[in-house]
Amino acid sequence: MKIENFDTAGDLEIANWVNEGLTKVSNKYKGKAAIPKTVAPYPEDLYKKALAEGKGVALADINANTGVMRVNIHYFNDAQKDIKKMMEEMGIKIRKTGQNDLEEIKFDILPFMNVQKQLDLIPLLSKINDGTASKMEIVTASRAISDMYEFDILLGEKPDLIYAHVLKSPKLRSIFAQNKDVNVLSMEKFKSLGKNEQIDYLYDLSEAAMKNKKDEDLRNIFSEIRIKDRKPDIFHTIYHETGHSMHAQNLGKKEYNKRHLLTEKEQEIASTISDYAKTNSHEFVAEVHAELMAGNRVSDEIMEIYKKYGGALPVN
Repeated sequence: MKIENFDTAGDLEIANWVNEGLTKVSNKYKGKAAIPKTVAPYPEDLYKKALAEGKGVALADINANTGVMRVNIHYFNDAQKDIKKMMEEMGIKIRKTGQNDLEEIKFDILPFMNVQKQLDLIPLLSKINDGTASKMEIVTASRAISDMYEFDILLGEKPDLIYAHVLKSPKLRSIFAQNKDVNVLSMEKFKSLGKNEQIDYLYDLSEAAMKNKKDEDLRNIFSEIRIKDRKPDIFHTIYHETGHSMHAQNLGKKEYNKRHLLTEKEQEIASTISDYAKTNSHEFVAEVHAELMAGNRVSDEIMEIYKKYGGALPVN
């Protein structure tokens, strides 16, 4: 890939992660991807400054203009602290019972969020809780619980956005039609409820949709709800950062250096991918690029905005 300088501070696992992730990007673009020329550790002084300012530092970043990729060797300790903080805020608790090393787990499934994704997170959180998680398991858990955390916030702030996706789902409409005890409200009636009533209604409706379903059905039942539905991918950061590089290559650096704020409607649509995607056109494009690289489906609305701001399209 013609990387001229490659240094991950002697961490072989990070080195392999960078190599494999960039190789996937290069292959996807048939050798025409904007691959960084230098891979180096994130500067220690900048890391300490970010911590002092209460900011987090990603596992890696790439400067689209200079072609330098920096990797943060402190990420894994920081991520575990962030994960435990999110667990606490969402009321997720894992503790040993003292009997045969069994665990008690308090974990509430969020309404209309990908059930499989939430269930897959439990054993990862258990490993993080007892300190046995690998670095890549920490990366996976961090992506998944961040999406769950953001979904929980969205549920509290905009339950109507979630319900709009519920009403659009042919699969859910079919399930509700078969259950005469379920009262499916119109959007107008839903919006007339108080915020807490809306949230309670979503929990009740979600439970009704899952009632008497087999495990394999439960895991796919909310597959048409395209909110925070991305599959946790250990290469997400690399896909995101190379998304910036490909964006610059696609637009040209002069045009790329113009950042655009998303409209209110675009921000609402972007929030279904991630909160970070709402930041500006650059971060939106990078987040969607990560989804496309991971092979995840995105909505037509998302792709329309992606193309509007000049996002590059990976080769199928």
